[in-house]
Amino acid sequence: MEEAKQTFDWPPLESNPEIFTSYMHKIGLDPANAVGEVFGFDEELLAFLPQPIHAVIVNFERLKKDEDKTKGDEGNNGLVDFYMKQSGTLDNACGVIACLHGVLNTDVPVKADTILAKHKAATAGMTPVERCTALESNNEFKEAHAASAGEGGSAMPGD
Repeated sequence: MEEAKQTFDWPPLESNPEIFTSYMHKIGLDPANAVGEVFGFDEELLAFLPQPIHAVIVNFERLKKDEDKTKGDEGNNGLVDFYMKQSGTLDNACGVIACLHGVLNTDVPVKADTILAKHKAATAGMTPVERCTALESNNEFKEAHAASAGEGGSAMPGD
């Protein structure tokens, strides 16, 4: 009997700065850095953010998805050091992909010989699509992701 191929579906992570900080530290982000949360854009609220700020991740709904797809073409590769596509396979890894873009396009230190450092080196010079495929098949990333997916207080989908 032929064994069924098992697939990894990148379970969602709780949208929680502590969860993402823990995840990023596990894969190689320097412990002096953390993921924070912006509660508003008033000066008083922005004053609560730890300094320095290296990257900002914005979550918003695109209203013209078909038009937006043409703006992320291969010709834009080179405007930043690291850019990758997000496939349907990585649908629930959007927060991690955002963190990768935030870390790998700034001067934030990455600890040597970690999942993150090895992934950065292995994907240097790749296209955004090749980087997507590399993440999809990276077993070390999958293990770290699976371990973090159960953290937090939210129920997992399907539970």
